[in-house]
Parts: sequence; structure tokens; C-alpha cells
Amino acid sequence: MSDEFDFFLVERNTNRLMQYRKRICRGCDECAQGENYICPDHTKEFHFKLRFLQYNIPPHDLEVAMGEHGEIFERRVREYSLIDETTRDTPLDGYEELFDPYMENLDGKVYERALSWAFYGHNEAGKTITAIHILCAAIELGFTGYYIHFKDLMTLYNKADYGDEPDDKRLMNFIMGCDFLVVDEVGKESKTSDQIIGVFENLIKKRTSESKPTTLVMNVKFPHRYVKTENGPVAKGGFMGKYGYSVWNALMRNYRVIEFSPKGKFRERTREEWDL
Repeated sequence: MSDEFDFFLVERNTNRLMQYRKRICRGCDECAQGENYICPDHTKEFHFKLRFLQYNIPPHDLEVAMGEHGEIFERRVREYSLIDETTRDTPLDGYEELFDPYMENLDGKVYERALSWAFYGHNEAGKTITAIHILCAAIELGFTGYYIHFKDLMTLYNKADYGDEPDDKRLMNFIMGCDFLVVDEVGKESKTSDQIIGVFENLIKKRTSESKPTTLVMNVKFPHRYVKTENGPVAKGGFMGKYGYSVWNALMRNYRVIEFSPKGKFRERTREEWDL
């Protein structure tokens, strides 16, 4: 990726980056010497974090994912089988049995085969932080990446496809083709249209065919039920009920579906401290 494109990504995140710079300088007497001055230590920290922040990773989530929060590794999960359409009875140690081996192979089998994740489960279970932790590990290895909410992705798609702003098209093309992508808040959109389903299916198939690993963070459960109709059984509820069999089938080749436990209260333990 060129320096010019790096600047393009930074420019789109200027407000967030300036807020983060103020945050890391808070309480530093040396940084307080001038409005636009930042001390050498914080300059070094800012430039290190910039390569993650330019890919739209939220600053607080970045701090948690890269910090000393031991809670990030305390993850009991269950795997949902797309083939059997059932959740495995035996829970797994998320990092020891799944995520650590995955991150150890980011520049090997993971990238070569576009091995991807779909995370679902209750809020505060650590789905987003785990996805960002994996994304940061890939960026540290020199891969490109991006983090985006599903609703924002659909908004950008409409602007890129129907608008006349070249930068929107440029960013959409980058997201579709970046090395590692995290799409968060899938299922939180108020309405599921044929367009949303079509774009979603195309995103999954295109990135799989081009060997680009993706992590989908869901606000919709995977288990569903079947209802008898005059045209045969139809899936209701869950991921298949919301997005249909075509999107479900697109995941079949290279996605592992992981359910996160609600017991950890991850957000409660990693929330911002009030140090007034």
C-alpha cells in the first residue's frame, strides 16, 4: 500500500486521531507546553498506534486489545456446526484451543485459505475485542486490514455505488480487498432487504475467493428452527432465518462459527476508569 493511500485513510479518521492524541497526552506536563506540541515519548506511541487507528479501529478497543488486560484471554466458547446445524456440547478454551493457533498461522494457512470466523453470543462477552485482537496481530505482521460496523458498510456501499464521490468508491474497494477485515454489529440493522442480503453474500464470496480472511461479529444467533410450509420447511429465526440459505451456504467453505459465553461480563471488567 502506498504512502499516499495511508494518508487517505488517516485523513478520513482525522477527528478520531486528534482525540486519541489528546488522550495519550492527558496528564503529561511536557505535552502541555504548547497546544500542538507532543513530547517525544508520546510521539513514538502515537506513531506506533497510528497504523492500527488508520484502519478504523476504535481507540478504547485498541487499548484493551493491546494492553495488559488478562481478561482478554479468559474465553470459554462453544462451536456451532454449519453442517450439523447444532452447537457442540463441549466448551472450548477460546485462546488455547482456537485463537492462539490461528494467530500463529496468520501469514501461513490462515491467509492462504482465507480461514475466517463468525462470532455470536451475548453482549459483554468479548466478541469485538477478540476480533480486534486478531486484526491487530495481522496488522503487526504487515498485513492491511479494516474494522467497520455492518450498518456503516451498507451506507458506504450505497454511497460508492450510487453517489459521485470517488473517495467513497476508493474506500469501498479497499475494504472489499484488504487482507483482514472485521465487520461488527452484523444483525443490528433495523431492516433486512434483498439488497443487504445480496451485498452481504457478495462480500463473503468475493473475500473467500480472493483468500482474504474475515471476521463477522454478530448480533444475531445462529441456531434456527424449521417451519413447515406448502413449499417445504423454511428456516425461521437465527442467522439463516434473517439472511437466507444463500448467505449461510457462503460461510460453509471456510468459516468457523463460535458462540461466546455471557458469563464473563468482559465489558464490565475492561470499561473506562473514572479518574477525575
